[in-house]
Amino acid sequence: MNVKGSFAIWWKPLPLWLKLATVLIAYPAWALIVYCIVSGTAKGALSLWAVGAFGLVVLLHIMFDSRNRKKGIEHLGGLELHGGDD
Repeated sequence: MNVKGSFAIWWKPLPLWLKLATVLIAYPAWALIVYCIVSGTAKGALSLWAVGAFGLVVLLHIMFDSRNRKKGIEHLGGLELHGGDD
């Protein structure tokens, strides 16, 4: 199974701004959620904000994945900043 190729097929057609949101918002939010769970502050305001930020990026991923499945991903290069709905 070619995991790297499978990941590239999924990641490549996403818009650049969504890739940046994933790296700059979702990954740190996930790490913060894990930290809050381990430290015992899972019900604090900070952890709830992290869950909200992570959930927002996940919803955007679901929306764009649905778009890519409907349109096909061959024509999308992932560099469009406006969402690629031409």
